[in-house]
Amino acid sequence: MRRKQKTYEVRRCDSNSYTKWLGSKLYELVHKGRVCSLEKYIDTSSLTHFELAVYKELTKIKRGEVRSYKDIARELGSNARPVASALSRNPFPLIFPCHRIIMSNGRLGGYFSKKQNKNKEIILALEKAL
Repeated sequence: MRRKQKTYEVRRCDSNSYTKWLGSKLYELVHKGRVCSLEKYIDTSSLTHFELAVYKELTKIKRGEVRSYKDIARELGSNARPVASALSRNPFPLIFPCHRIIMSNGRLGGYFSKKQNKNKEIILALEKAL
């Protein structure tokens, strides 16, 4: 039996209006905690099955909550290191909120680079997770 493929509506718009729309959705996501399903608007075809599985687990973490790399690994039947590796390659960090993942000892862990760790701390504080 063949699986029915998803179809998506393609809408043309000037990049300025799309940028404003996307910006408003990201603002709602970060500042108001409104979950909007942006997943359907992004191209995930370059992601591995494991990366996509990790990123989908991230969408289950509510605003103001955190999980550890080990928690995500346990859900996927994997180890923490491959999860951390997948998170380091996250191309959509606000849609798949990797900032909500911390180390099992309670430390923040990485966030793109050591310089960016302060941003992780700020985002978690905005979400009232710290």
